[in-house]
Amino acid sequence: MLNENVKKLLAESMWDLATCAGNEPNVVPVAFKDVTEDGKLVVGDVFLETTLNNLKADGGRIAISVYDAKSLEGYQIKGVAKYVTEGAVVDTFKAMVEKMFNGAATAKGALVILDKDIRCPLEYGLDVFGGKWNSRIICVLAAKGTLRYSGLRNELTNITDAVLGASLKILMKNGMINRQSYDEIPPRVEYSLTEKGMSVVPILQSICQWSGAYHKQDLGNVMQHCQKCDYNGSGEYGICGGKS
Repeated sequence: MLNENVKKLLAESMWDLATCAGNEPNVVPVAFKDVTEDGKLVVGDVFLETTLNNLKADGGRIAISVYDAKSLEGYQIKGVAKYVTEGAVVDTFKAMVEKMFNGAATAKGALVILDKDIRCPLEYGLDVFGGKWNSRIICVLAAKGTLRYSGLRNELTNITDAVLGASLKILMKNGMINRQSYDEIPPRVEYSLTEKGMSVVPILQSICQWSGAYHKQDLGNVMQHCQKCDYNGSGEYGICGGKS
């Protein structure tokens, strides 16, 4: 589900469509695009021959990137594209293109970008809080509460700005964290977990306890807040490093 910030940026900015086939990536900018009321991303088929061929060869997988150069805000949405040749969406794009090109071109159809082809609820959970950094960011914010960007980066120690920024955008897109900016000089931005984000913490704690039972590790290499996590069931500390 796209949040309002993402929808606003998608509505106001051009998109880049990224597809791949035979290890050959292809990225094209598109101007004939829209976000439907139910949150689907749609793109008019105007000069998209390579994109369509790649989609056929790669199971319809596609990524959409959108970026605002002024605010430095950007997002990437991954999904599966379905091609349609009739319906209200196609009629709208045809009218737009024919008007712009005075009838010299038209939209042959439209791409409807759907969420990832998730066939099991577990896949959705792993997509939202899985990966190397998403779960770590959630755990740090669960233990620390609200943090500035610099404080969050320091807690994660060896993460790069590019990876942290991308991870935060994904978590915000999925409604897991809040981003609060303050009109101050220098600018101040703070991050915290949403109610949805907090609901994941007990799940991550259970995974940590399972890992603690089966995975032998050198505690010297474990992140600081992980050393205080009750993954071994001692009861001294609470979820994700908070005092019990």
